[in-house]
Amino acid sequence: MADKLCEISAEDYTAVYELWQHCDGLGGLENQEQFVRFVDRNPGLSVTVRDDENILGALMCGHDGRRGYLYHLAVHPDARGRGLARLMIDSCLAKLNDLQIQRCTVFVKKDNIRGLEFWLHNGWWKRSDLDACAFDLVIN
Repeated sequence: MADKLCEISAEDYTAVYELWQHCDGLGGLENQEQFVRFVDRNPGLSVTVRDDENILGALMCGHDGRRGYLYHLAVHPDARGRGLARLMIDSCLAKLNDLQIQRCTVFVKKDNIRGLEFWLHNGWWKRSDLDACAFDLVIN
C-alpha cells in the first residue's frame, strides 16, 4: 500500500508519541490529555502519514480564529526524503486556507538548526520583527 494521509485521532497518541521519540528535539512533548485536548479543539486539522502498519509522520495543526500554527512536525528517520513532510504541511495549510486563516506560524527551537533550514528551504521566512515570550501557568 502507498503512504496514506489521515487525520490524527485521539487514539493515535501512543504511536505519535513513539514517533516523536525518534525525532531530534521532539522528546517529552504533550502528555495524552494535552494531545487529546488539542486534537478535539482543532478537529480535522492535524494529520499523519501511514503505511500498512505504522505512523511514518505526524503534524499538529491548530488556529485561534485568526492565525494558524503548526507544531511538532515529525517524519521517522527511515521514511525521510519521500516528501511526507511536504504532503502533511500542504494538507494542513489547505485546511487552514479553507477556514480563511491568512497566516500560519511554526515555532522552531533555537538549537534546531536542521529544522530551521527545512522550513526556510520550503518557502517559510524567519521573522525578525518579534520575539516570543511565554508564561507558565500553575494548573491544579
